[in-house]
Amino acid sequence: MQLIQNTKKVEKLEIIEVLRGLAALAVTWFHLTNGNPNFLNDGWIKSSGHYGWLGVEVFFVLSGFIIPYSLWRSNFRLRFDWKKFFLKRAIRLYPAYLISIVLIILLWYASSLAPNFQGEKPNITLTNILLHIGFLNGIFNESWLSPVFWTLGIEFQYYLFIIFIYPLLTNSKLIIKTVALLVLCILPFIFSQGNLIFSWLLLFNFGIIAFQITAKKITLSQYLSALFVLIILSFFNRGILLTSIGFITSIAIVFIQIPKIIIFSFLGEISYSLYLLHVPIGGRVINLSSRIGQGLHIKILSLIFALGISVLCAYLMYKYVEKPVQKYFKTMKYVN
Repeated sequence: MQLIQNTKKVEKLEIIEVLRGLAALAVTWFHLTNGNPNFLNDGWIKSSGHYGWLGVEVFFVLSGFIIPYSLWRSNFRLRFDWKKFFLKRAIRLYPAYLISIVLIILLWYASSLAPNFQGEKPNITLTNILLHIGFLNGIFNESWLSPVFWTLGIEFQYYLFIIFIYPLLTNSKLIIKTVALLVLCILPFIFSQGNLIFSWLLLFNFGIIAFQITAKKITLSQYLSALFVLIILSFFNRGILLTSIGFITSIAIVFIQIPKIIIFSFLGEISYSLYLLHVPIGGRVINLSSRIGQGLHIKILSLIFALGISVLCAYLMYKYVEKPVQKYFKTMKYVN
């Protein structure tokens, strides 16, 4: 396989690592504090994670930026490079994802054998597993093994979509870029199904225009104009809360430059594994502790332990699965 050397300067955008880490942490805290309705009563602890689910929307904006940025950095050409692109995406997604699936199934069966098990008995079919491998459960209205997996289905659809629209978004003619972006803005009003990429495109678009100005495909005034239009359309399509997330994340990518901060770099590096593992690992700690005692101190300690063990397992997944795989294939293009 012949590889083409990257001719563009590779810049590590620390703000991306910060946003990744914070988004994963927010989603984790949301599921730990709000995932089990029997764990916490209404109060400040439960409320602290109430909006953590918005980390998912941050990830959508980040993907809107990261994927075309990686394509641009690597001189992507659809005709010659699409196979390599999907190979790189598979290398990035599948190792940790498949291990998390196996872990979820094993823990589910192990939990069902415990005395006084109150959850749903394992009922896993080959069809369901095969759909997981193709990220197709949402399309076929099949249940996901983890409540966070549905976002991977949307992300995978985005990969399929972006490689075809990318040449238009980077075209030298402003009219072509403008029309392409307008089409992306209209599609969410036509397709409202939450299991399809089209309904989430406005959030991805906040990241796409951040890429365009970062890659100098549009000027600052053009970026601000596009941002204004996106805010208006997103408000009517997704409401003020998600629009605010899209706006803030896009602005942060474009205008905030920060030095490397160890804790944020660490969280950014393990963010994917943390996203995959916090429900089967941390969630089970919460479920177990809800049966042990009802005291506030027990619940706080349980949350600290659940978060800590989730981060630890995510680090181990990153160190012994993600990082070695990335290192092995580092000579190939498009690995973030």
